[in-house]
Amino acid sequence: MKGLRSFIFSEKRLAGAIFGIVALTAFSFIFGPNIYAQFARQTGNTGWGYGYGYGYGYGSGFDHGTYSGYRTTGNDLTTYDYGYGYGNIDAGVTYDTTNGYSVAPGDIASLVQSGVLVPNGSDITSTTEVTFESKVTVDLAPGTTITIPSGTTFISGAAGNFSTLAAVNNVSAADLTNATSVGSLSFGLPSLGLTVNPAITIAINVGGTYEGQTLSIYRKDAAGAWVNGPSGTFPSCTVTGGICSFTTTHLSSFAAASNGSGAGNGAGGVAGAGSGGGAGNYTPASTDSTVTGNYSAATATANNPDFNTDKGITAATTPTACVSGTLIKSASLPAVYYCGKDGKRYVFVNDKAYFSWYLDFSGVQIVSADTLASITIGGNITYRPGVRMIKIQSDPKVYAIARGGTLRWVQTEAIAARLYGANWNTMIDDVSDAFFVNYVSGSPITQ
Repeated sequence: MKGLRSFIFSEKRLAGAIFGIVALTAFSFIFGPNIYAQFARQTGNTGWGYGYGYGYGYGSGFDHGTYSGYRTTGNDLTTYDYGYGYGNIDAGVTYDTTNGYSVAPGDIASLVQSGVLVPNGSDITSTTEVTFESKVTVDLAPGTTITIPSGTTFISGAAGNFSTLAAVNNVSAADLTNATSVGSLSFGLPSLGLTVNPAITIAINVGGTYEGQTLSIYRKDAAGAWVNGPSGTFPSCTVTGGICSFTTTHLSSFAAASNGSGAGNGAGGVAGAGSGGGAGNYTPASTDSTVTGNYSAATATANNPDFNTDKGITAATTPTACVSGTLIKSASLPAVYYCGKDGKRYVFVNDKAYFSWYLDFSGVQIVSADTLASITIGGNITYRPGVRMIKIQSDPKVYAIARGGTLRWVQTEAIAARLYGANWNTMIDDVSDAFFVNYVSGSPITQ
């Protein structure tokens, strides 16, 4: 009997020890401060609960105060992956496969608790960097959106409170000169000059009046002045379906602007609604006013919406395999070509020249090697006028670009600042001497 009691009590002690180990392990998994966890839930009801999503396993993410939950099923819980788990979806946050997490401007802060907006430290209120762990679409108004790709990092030069990240529709552009704002917004932290990597896409609903027009994009620089094509922001957009869409790597206030006026268009460019250009439709000038005399970067860009216009390419007399205005390449070669009206293909000599004309490569069509070989090469594509300035290493002069690849020497820093803003020195690209011959010499810009 004594041996039996000893056996029973030893078994109880053993069971107690096992229970203690299990409880301690569970506690450390769920509440342990040294076990990292993160989970962003995509399905399920609003608030804390279970559903499908992506992230890590058990740990300090679920501690009633930071920014994430934990994944309970799926592959190895120590790896970032999809699975079922416990997390939060705040009111105002929705998810779908097209837009990712969609929020209204006032709900951006809720992305922190949902595990989507993650600081580089533990405190979202005092950090220099945050990352969007999923695609996010901020809906400011019908057709006016901010699209942030998955993995985008927002960076500040000083610590700030990223939970106050804000987006505002229709900011004032009354101080915009030489152009008329037809749509605007702001995004970021006003007290911090935020940069983002990779670029985000901003879409502004400007309405059908400007359909097919090329509008200039202005962004407020660090000094608070509107600048056309400042560092990191695509300088123009072509309105499609009433929407002006462009990319930027710098956050601030933005305005889509027409350079037309009620009195008429003068030497050409983009006509404003009711202007001399006629009902807001783009009317290409027979000659570009920026080739000689005073130079405006915005006007130079607006006057040359495509390479056909820039080079004055005329239509072919017989059909060809190169459809005017399309972008083509073969599957085996990296070179991208523009199809001119003449049925010839024109080559982009580098990505910098390409991105002066296009936002991305989404419009490039793959053609067979035989089709590509059948199309005559027409020449090299020069930078779109007004977008950037260029120089070559063997010549200290900096040039603005006008129609037809016309180079106009920017004689002073003051002129460069007038044309491209306080950060004008970031708007200069070096061009190889071998490609400099594609441009022609024009008159200097003297004022």
